[in-house]
Amino acid sequence: MDHIKLLHIEDNEVDAVLLKEMLRTDGSATYTTVWCPTFEKALETLKNQQFDVIILDLTLPDIAQLEGLKQLLEHSNKNCIVILSSTDDCSLSRQAVQLGAEDFIVKKDLNQQLLSRSIAFAISRRQTKIALSQAVKTKDRFFSILAHDLRGPINSLVGVLEILETDFDQFNGKAMRSMLTKLHGNASNVSKLLNNLLDWSRLQAGNMPFKPEPILVADLFYRVINLFEETALQKKIDLEVTCPKNLKALADKNMLESVIRNLVSNALKFSHINGTVYIACQSADEASIALTVRDEGIGIPDKMMKQLFDLGSKNNRPGTAGELSAGLGLILVKDFVERNKGTVNVYSKVDHGTTFTITLPVAAGQMKRVRQLATQ
Repeated sequence: MDHIKLLHIEDNEVDAVLLKEMLRTDGSATYTTVWCPTFEKALETLKNQQFDVIILDLTLPDIAQLEGLKQLLEHSNKNCIVILSSTDDCSLSRQAVQLGAEDFIVKKDLNQQLLSRSIAFAISRRQTKIALSQAVKTKDRFFSILAHDLRGPINSLVGVLEILETDFDQFNGKAMRSMLTKLHGNASNVSKLLNNLLDWSRLQAGNMPFKPEPILVADLFYRVINLFEETALQKKIDLEVTCPKNLKALADKNMLESVIRNLVSNALKFSHINGTVYIACQSADEASIALTVRDEGIGIPDKMMKQLFDLGSKNNRPGTAGELSAGLGLILVKDFVERNKGTVNVYSKVDHGTTFTITLPVAAGQMKRVRQLATQ
């Protein structure tokens, strides 16, 4: 049976008691109901508590009819609101729904069955709206990456190849090596972005295989580091690894490799020349391990930190050597870590660097948990 936390904003105490009694005897769900007799009191309550649904009377003494609805939606667009009205006004109900209310009930028609159905409908409708909004963000982000982040490095590839084709005979060995280095860098950027796009699209479509197994973290660290040796060499960045050889994580191998690859790539990208990137793992407690990737680079501004894992935010920015960034890697990191029952924590200070800490279930002696994760 579902448990629903409900805020009832109603100045008439008799109506408030009646509604609470209807909910108490509702067999389809259990309710925790908070009653606020004024809109001002409701706003104060919302500062400290979250609710599954808000039932709003439109005839409150301290605010005009639809103004209360507007303010609640401005407070949070995730608020699920059902309107209670003393008048059967079709125009008013249409305006309320257009503004963002999930349902509209006339008080004289109110009964337990109607109330229960309206609450269930409102919650379902709000969840659908949120899912649809997320889908639109995903689509917009995908096309943004295709239109800008992918087109840029591909155009650079084409430009370098055109120069080589047109002026090939004019290049000596040193100039040719410089052009080939640029080609390699651009091709690597395209490859990384395409890999992330592929992983992301498979994850969104629900087609990403998930096979948790015990993984030697140190082996995975060194395999990823080998991929970035050339990048680290070009920026004269040291890669320092500290990880017990036998420490195992319980995770999907491909997902965890993608997580480490993206974090190390970011650390190198935003580190200064002659810097150091520190990669470490250790036991966090009996049930989990902590993986850390730390750099001493440019850091992340507070405003960007708040939107770091928000798909709808434009968080991409160039690296310290002008490296391109689509801002998609960290979205994958969060999704993959959470899929593996882990957590992501970030600490950053501008001009001092950033530390990402990943916690994951430990694998040693826990083969039973492998089967449990695989069936969830």
